[in-house]
Amino acid sequence: MTGKIDGVGNDTLCIEYVILQPQKQIVKRKIVVKNGEFSFSAKLHDAYMGLMHLKSKPQETLYTYFVPDEEAIFSGRLNSVEEHWSGSTFYQQYERVTNFQRPFNIEFAAARNEPDSIRELKNIDINNRSHSVYMKYIEEHPDEDATATLVINVCYDQALTAIGKLTPEVRNGRMKSELDRNERMFTLVMKEVAARKWQCAGVEVSAWEICGARLLGLVVYLVYQGISQIERILCEIQGPS
Repeated sequence: MTGKIDGVGNDTLCIEYVILQPQKQIVKRKIVVKNGEFSFSAKLHDAYMGLMHLKSKPQETLYTYFVPDEEAIFSGRLNSVEEHWSGSTFYQQYERVTNFQRPFNIEFAAARNEPDSIRELKNIDINNRSHSVYMKYIEEHPDEDATATLVINVCYDQALTAIGKLTPEVRNGRMKSELDRNERMFTLVMKEVAARKWQCAGVEVSAWEICGARLLGLVVYLVYQGISQIERILCEIQGPS
């Protein structure tokens, strides 16, 4: 991976990702950034979700994917609104996926400046509008590895369906480890929802609506903590039963 980060001089790029098989291993790398430019490489067996942030700006974190046998070229800033990708096949696909998500991410970014009550309502609205849009993209591009990165963005009760729409080559290829983890997680989410029967004014609402943007945070957290943590995190999100 090589890249040019806008508005940055000399700094350190912190990169993290987690390998869960055959045993959990947290990989942390610190890469020199000179005049905004950086370069690093890694030997990977599977694709992994990870994060990148500057040492000087830990609050601005970009979640992305590190994929074996690919060349990634990054440009822009380390956030979901201003990130851009080029390079080999996966990252060309991933640029299309991030461009597709960008209008919704711009709305999410704007909502962060609102008071809590307004932000939560806006997040619900954005999620409700985006779920079907993301599912349609998955249905139209089931044979691209980068499409697999969208399954955590559909409504929780459609996530397993979304995974099932991917071609066998994608489902069982480089993205398999990530997809297996997501499948286990959303299977547990569905069981938890059924057990607790989340209701709001007599109408069942989605986990996205209950958690706002925190469900993505849950997914990211589980990547780093392992699937066994889901019960505690769901309890934390919901509060006491």
